[in-house]
Amino acid sequence: MASAAVASAGVVISLGLWSLFWGGLCAALAAWRGRDPSLWFFAGLLFSLFAVIALLILDVNARREAAAADRRACPHCAEPIRHAAKVCRYCGRDV
Repeated sequence: MASAAVASAGVVISLGLWSLFWGGLCAALAAWRGRDPSLWFFAGLLFSLFAVIALLILDVNARREAAAADRRACPHCAEPIRHAAKVCRYCGRDV
């Protein structure tokens, strides 16, 4: 009976330590990527690896949106080009 209680206490402690590890990892990644570390700590604490994956995916999507904001459509071929472009790199016409 006592050995079962010790074993279950060991499992609870190890799960708690793993949760703290994932929470800390999420907080460190969030701070490095310019997001709120306290929010991501609790997300990592509750959702572990899934929160790390979500943090990495959100950062990729934010970069894509920022890159798309710097572009406009070419009036001749409708391909995305930069706002500062004077010649379309796809059709070669002046814009």
